[in-house]
Amino acid sequence: MTRPTKKSKIWPRPRSKPAFFFDENIPLHLSGFLRSNGCNVETAHPNRLGLDDVVQLRYATKHHRIFLTFDADPKHHQFPARRILESKGVVIVSTDDQSASHYQQLFLKLLKFLEKTSVTGKLCFVSDAGVRTRSIME
Repeated sequence: MTRPTKKSKIWPRPRSKPAFFFDENIPLHLSGFLRSNGCNVETAHPNRLGLDDVVQLRYATKHHRIFLTFDADPKHHQFPARRILESKGVVIVSTDDQSASHYQQLFLKLLKFLEKTSVTGKLCFVSDAGVRTRSIME
């Protein structure tokens, strides 16, 4: 006589934490904060300082990282559509409160957002109002 076997419940595989590339305008303490939250972070310091954002975005794309910057122009023209579409995403952070604790709150919002939403091939905006994405068309 054989015993009925329990069917094991298969849980959804947890989503891995995102990998980021910070341009030189992101304070270095934020890379440590994201690392302490399980993220893989590479920064422009010290070898990629002063390079154009498009060059840095190409680097982030090649290394499968979300590009994170603070210094985007208001119309985001410095990022060609094709480069964004090829990327793991471009995140632009904008806030008037530049305290470390406020940046950390914004980054926690971003991480929570990224648990549910992919930014691959999109512009993502993080601000005091929240996190939103914009799809890009060539």
